Amino acid sequence: AKVVDEAADPHRAVDRAELRDALEAALATLPEDQRRAFVFVHVYEQRLEEFARVEGVPLGTVKSRLFRARAALARTLAPRFREGDP
Repeated sequence: AKVVDEAADPHRAVDRAELRDALEAALATLPEDQRRAFVFVHVYEQRLEEFARVEGVPLGTVKSRLFRARAALARTLAPRFREGDP
């Protein structure tokens, strides 16, 4: 993977900050159980099985929460970050 020096490309740093802010705002709109699942698995990079154990729920419940969270985030974020948009 190519490493990009964001100091050399301030536009890239701004884009990353905008994406982070948009993701945080979108995460805040999720129901708590979906947000916890998404953050645990995708931010903290933990296994689905571990989250199921911590939450005391079946693995299928975790998968369902993640599916719903990803779908909601895609609906929220896609219009804002369509490829080719300025």
